[in-house]
Amino acid sequence: MFLSREEELMLDGEFGEAVELAARVVVKVAEVLGASRLMPIKSAHISGISYKNIGDAGLEFLKELTEKNAHFRVPTTINPAGFDFNKWKKMKIDDKFFIKQCEIVNSFSKMGARITLSCIPYTFNKPAFGDHIAWSESNAVLYANSIIGARTNREGGPLAIFEAIIGRAPYMGLHLTVNRQPNIYVDFTEVVKVGFSPSLLGYTLGVLVKNGVPFVKPTSFLTNIEDIKLFLAAVGASSSIAMVLLDKYSPEAKLNRCKLETLEKITVSISDVEMSKEKISKALDNIDAFLIGCPHLSCDEIRKIYLFLENRRIIRRLILFTSRDIIEKNKSMLERLEKSGVEIYADTCMVVSEIANLGLKNVAVDSAKAAYYLTSQGYNVSLLNRKDILESVSGDYP
Repeated sequence: MFLSREEELMLDGEFGEAVELAARVVVKVAEVLGASRLMPIKSAHISGISYKNIGDAGLEFLKELTEKNAHFRVPTTINPAGFDFNKWKKMKIDDKFFIKQCEIVNSFSKMGARITLSCIPYTFNKPAFGDHIAWSESNAVLYANSIIGARTNREGGPLAIFEAIIGRAPYMGLHLTVNRQPNIYVDFTEVVKVGFSPSLLGYTLGVLVKNGVPFVKPTSFLTNIEDIKLFLAAVGASSSIAMVLLDKYSPEAKLNRCKLETLEKITVSISDVEMSKEKISKALDNIDAFLIGCPHLSCDEIRKIYLFLENRRIIRRLILFTSRDIIEKNKSMLERLEKSGVEIYADTCMVVSEIANLGLKNVAVDSAKAAYYLTSQGYNVSLLNRKDILESVSGDYP
C-alpha cells in the first residue's frame, strides 16, 4: 500500500506514541480491506460515548490514549452521552455513572474534540459535497453520503478515533466514486399512498436490502427534511447500508437515474411494511411517555413542535431530546414548552440513556431507529407518526 512520507513518519513514531498507534491501526485496516492508500479527511465524528454502551473497557481505552498525549488532527465531534449534564440528578443517575461519564467526556475534551454530544454533526460542522470525512454514527453517515454528497464509510467508533488522530482514513468503500453507484432499485409506488411513516418505510428498506447502495423512487412520502432524517436513521438501524440514493433529494441521484432499467428491482409491498412494523412496534394502551428526538431535533423541528403545541394544554407526558447547542439557540421557545409540562433533555438521547430511571417502560416514539433499539433493550414500544404523538399529548386550545 502506498504511504506518503508523512504517513511513514507517523508509523515510525516521529509524531509521538499515540499517532504511531493510530497509524498502525488505520494502515492495518486499510491493508486488510484492500485500500491502495490513505485519504486525508476533513472531519471526524465519533459514536460510542455513553458509559452505558462502552463501560469500563471503553473508558480505559480512552485514558490510555490521553496518557499517550493523543490529539485529534481534524475537527472532531462526539455522539450523545448517557445523561443531560445539567439535569443528571433529575434523570436519577447514580454517582458512579456520573463520574465515569464525566471521565469519558473529559478524555475526548483533552484530545481536542468539540463536546457537541449530538448525533447530528452536520448541524455543527457541515461538510461540503465531495468532502472526505470519517463519521461513525449511522444516521449521520447516511445523511452525509445521501443528502450532502460527502464521502464516508460507516466507521466503528474506535476506528474513527484513530482516523481523527492521524487525519486520514483508508481510501476505499464509499470514498471511491465507483462504489457510490446504485446496485438495486427499490420501488415504493405500492406503499406511498397508504400513509406509512417515512421512518417505518426506511426500516423496511433496511430489512429488505441489508447492504449496498439502493436507489429509492418514488420519494413523495418524504415531504421535508425531518422525514428524510427519520427515514435514513431507520435504514441504518435495520441494515449495514451507508448510502441511499433518494430520487429528487440526493445530489448523486440524478447522475444515476438513467441506470435504473439495468438494476435489480424490488417493489416494497404493504405486507413487507406491516411485517417490519411487527418487529419493533406494538399497540399499547398504557403509554408512560411519548418520546421525540432520535435523531436529535434540529432548530426547525423544535420550532414546528413549539408552534403546534403553542396555546395547547399538555395532557400527557412528552419528552424531547436535542443538543445543548440547539437548546441555547431556541432558549425562549423551549423554556415555554418546559413551563407547559414538556420535558427536554440535551447531551443524551432515549437510546443511550437509562430511561427506565425516568419511570418509563411503555413508550411511544416517532423513530423506527429508536423503536428498534428500545425494543431490544426490553421496553414496550409503539411507533407512531410525529403528528399523532403531538395530537396525543395535547388537549384542545383553552
